[in-house]
Amino acid sequence: TMRQKNGEAKLRWEQMRMMEDLALTNEVLRKEIFEKKKITGLPLPFFDQQPLSEDEHLNAIPEDDDSDSKNYGIEAIALRFSIGAPSWRNCSIASRKARTISVKWDEDQVKEYVDRIFVFFLNEDVHCFLNRMIVCIQEKRMAESYLRYNIFIDNMPIDGNANLGDESLKRINVSVLSSNKLLSLKGTNKFENLTEEIMLDYNR
Repeated sequence: TMRQKNGEAKLRWEQMRMMEDLALTNEVLRKEIFEKKKITGLPLPFFDQQPLSEDEHLNAIPEDDDSDSKNYGIEAIALRFSIGAPSWRNCSIASRKARTISVKWDEDQVKEYVDRIFVFFLNEDVHCFLNRMIVCIQEKRMAESYLRYNIFIDNMPIDGNANLGDESLKRINVSVLSSNKLLSLKGTNKFENLTEEIMLDYNR
């Protein structure tokens, strides 16, 4: 009925406003998403730790059949990146490929695939949804920080570093050869590579 549709539209508008307010007042989301034209670095969906089998909203979407006559019957709100600065937009959902969802934007009827982490279902809890995104961003930050640190260390010059002494290398070799699995590698290229790795870690 018309009254039901108006009620659903009002609820959708209220959820949209709540998501915008919470996202813009949260420093992590604001700096990593909404103040950028696009998300750079490692893909954010890679850090979504929720098992696919436990995502009831995602599992309710039919698998993609690649047909042109998809039924976009599930209403949602998703983060759109293709029109400038990222912003929440109304959309409808038809199908999915694993964690990637086929959406059609209400404003221009353009069809795109959007990662699950950026799609909010109308019967989801707004706070839980945004917290899930925040955790992904924090994990992404840590991973990128660790990568930058290791790249910096690996590219530092080692000229002038004191070499690992012969006695130290002998003690390491004795310790290594106490393992039957590693003992079987003695005399092989893998064993020589192991010594090189020890020297590399020492220089680091």
